[in-house]
Amino acid sequence: MVDVVAPQPGQAICDPACGTGGFLLAAHDYLAKHHALDRAQKKKLKSGTFFGIELVDSVTRLCAMNLLLHGIGSEADGQISEDLPVVTKDALAGKHGEYEIVLANPPFGKKSSVTIVNKAGESSKESLTINRDDFWASTSNKHLNFLQHIFTILKQHGRAAVVLPDNVLTPSLPLSRALALRSAQSISLASWRLGSLKAARATA
Repeated sequence: MVDVVAPQPGQAICDPACGTGGFLLAAHDYLAKHHALDRAQKKKLKSGTFFGIELVDSVTRLCAMNLLLHGIGSEADGQISEDLPVVTKDALAGKHGEYEIVLANPPFGKKSSVTIVNKAGESSKESLTINRDDFWASTSNKHLNFLQHIFTILKQHGRAAVVLPDNVLTPSLPLSRALALRSAQSISLASWRLGSLKAARATA
């Protein structure tokens, strides 16, 4: 997925559901491998290129440690930067910047305890409601909400690579039609067979 979006030096890269930082590290390795970075670009790679959002505080700490072990979030002298590249918050609660590239594997599951209300005021009843005037569809489906959120945090001409269930982008869904109307271009769609993301079971 990182190879498809082909990040370039100086571009801001975000994972709004970063977990322990796998996508961010893959993007870091891609930039280091495919580009002859000058001193300023190497400094930018350590601080100011990667941004992660994670809902669970303990996972945020693991991600921060993982990134720091790879030099991300540290200063030139090896000291930890005051602004760590990953923060604990609900990414869907609001816009948290704009980026040239977004890489994400949003949480799996059809339903969320959070319902997003779009600018038209449409919603369904759930335990918690968040108003997002920049969303065009109201739903409690986490995948659809993350897809809308990712669209809002992309800069103009930005690129995103997102892991989604096979049926999310079916033409019959209102969100798919909205993406088409908003000139979102699908460059590449890869379909994985059922069970590809399930944990392997050890056999005796």
